[in-house]
Amino acid sequence: MYIGDPLSLYAQTKPDTAAICFEHTRITYKELWDRITGMADGLVQMLGEGGKRKIALWLENRPEFLEAFFAIIRLGWIAVPLDKKWTPAELRHALSIACPDAVIAEDGLSLKMQETLVIPVEQLYRDGSGGLFTHASPTENDLFYLGFTSGTTGKPKGYVRSHGSWLKSFSAAETAFGFHSGYSVLAPGPLCHSLSLFAAVHAIHSGSTFYMLHSFDVDKVHRLLEEGCVDMLHVVPTMLEKLMEKYRGAKTIHQSVKWIIASGAYWEENSKKRAKQIFPQARLFEYYGASELSFVAYQEYPSKEKGSKPFPGVRIRIGDSSGNDVRPGDIGQVYINSPFLFSGYVKNENETKKVLTSFGATVGDMGRMDSQGGLHIVGRRKNMFKSGGLKVYPEEVEHVIKKHPSVEEAVVVGIKDEYWGEKGIACVQWRKKEAEEEIKRFCKQHLSAYKCPKQWVEINKWPLTKSGKIDRFTLKRWLEKVLACQEQ
Repeated sequence: MYIGDPLSLYAQTKPDTAAICFEHTRITYKELWDRITGMADGLVQMLGEGGKRKIALWLENRPEFLEAFFAIIRLGWIAVPLDKKWTPAELRHALSIACPDAVIAEDGLSLKMQETLVIPVEQLYRDGSGGLFTHASPTENDLFYLGFTSGTTGKPKGYVRSHGSWLKSFSAAETAFGFHSGYSVLAPGPLCHSLSLFAAVHAIHSGSTFYMLHSFDVDKVHRLLEEGCVDMLHVVPTMLEKLMEKYRGAKTIHQSVKWIIASGAYWEENSKKRAKQIFPQARLFEYYGASELSFVAYQEYPSKEKGSKPFPGVRIRIGDSSGNDVRPGDIGQVYINSPFLFSGYVKNENETKKVLTSFGATVGDMGRMDSQGGLHIVGRRKNMFKSGGLKVYPEEVEHVIKKHPSVEEAVVVGIKDEYWGEKGIACVQWRKKEAEEEIKRFCKQHLSAYKCPKQWVEINKWPLTKSGKIDRFTLKRWLEKVLACQEQ
């Protein structure tokens, strides 16, 4: 079995079922299979049959992206999605890691990549249904995908995944979320990022219908929901917040949505409550994972348990700085063992060893396990700072601040300070600015004194990473400059 293996069967057993719906285009499973095999033949004709080739995708969200993706991995090759929002320097860095044999792109890009073979996507399709070449089927152990980390505090790292790691993740998701084929799925984020790509590939591999948008557009998502097109919605919490903002003050209720799956950032409690009001029939899931780890733990809302439970097949342990188990309830580094792990970073053995350790796999997240076996993520080790010699995890403080109804968004960073060593500064986007003194009291009620921010800064526009998350690195550098100017 490999990813996309069932598509030839779907082309025969459900040829008229929609595989992809994009804007005003509807592609059936028969049409999709013909286009995939035709594109695979086109690639072989241009590049030859031998070798384990890497083919990069420099495409916007469009059906050709997924068609090319499935064609590449059907050949046993590796697909390398590239981010259209990258700067020229970031693109060159990614290409230096991946070293692709070719780049499939919108027509006219060849002048920008003179050292790499660029294939305009329109030239890949052959007439007919394809199948001119005989291809050896990939195995579960074969690599199929080279993705990139967000690179928030430095250059992005390239990582690779095997067919088996995603196939096993598909099964775990179906068990945990109660999802099975025949439903319609919308993941409105960019397909060059693993969260949306995973949702799209899983939907098509399972024989479901995937709804695709050129980019995240609140009005277009709203229209699809109004038309009852979407059964399952894959989002990051910020997308859902923007969507629900459209309904603020209205009594809009969507009965058709059956699942909302959120990840990529912490999903605030107040946001979950609003989502349940707008989507009363939907099961709401939040899960914790990473590009390198895939699924780790999940929680359904509402739930009596406060912690997240491991996905099927995942074992979690909490260790100290030496990797030894900490006492139950104590904070330590999160280590996991699972069949979903990545195969490693490309050309970066040292960083791979930091993730795939003898204690288990870790991306540096800190957490604790409660008495019921539930996982509580406290924050990233790299974000932790010491105030008065005591450890502060910004994410823990942010969760408290954002529970207050006067706060729209909040990020806490540690800045060097002569007295404290480092002091916590809360950057806040307010719904109600006059609540600052009130929220300081609120923090003292719910946090130890050393964790409470020492300074508050109002902010209305956040620096974002390419994947749409708040860029802590850039925010911290901006704060340091602002504070330095104030001291002069």
